[in-house]
Amino acid sequence: MNKKLIIIIGLVALLAGAGGAAAFFMTRKPAEGEGQTAKKEPPGLIALESFVVNLEGGGKDRFAKLNLQLTVEPAAVAEAVLDDPLLLAKIRDRTLTLIASKTYDELITPLGKESLRREVKARINPLLEDGEVEDVLFSEFMVQ
Repeated sequence: MNKKLIIIIGLVALLAGAGGAAAFFMTRKPAEGEGQTAKKEPPGLIALESFVVNLEGGGKDRFAKLNLQLTVEPAAVAEAVLDDPLLLAKIRDRTLTLIASKTYDELITPLGKESLRREVKARINPLLEDGEVEDVLFSEFMVQ
């Protein structure tokens, strides 16, 4: 019985110590700069004009109409692109050429749309010296 009492007292002391340590770490204030992350500024948005494109092959007349926006990090790069007509024209050209190389069957599936999203990013990023395309957002996607 004496052994059981010692074990029980030891377990109670252990639990009390663990609870005290948990309370200490949960209520303490972090040191200056500790646990704080820098606030990330929101990405910039480049809204491109609509694309209406004849699609590749298939024997039928097929076309796609897309509206897309590019989210760009940092936001200042998006602003610079919008102020540079030549760069904006290059972005439209690369995107238009890419879409025109696709077939109806490639674009009609969700996997095809996701693939197009990745390919647009890959083609546009080399044009952005100090930034990158974070995401490609489709606001309209019609394939006929």
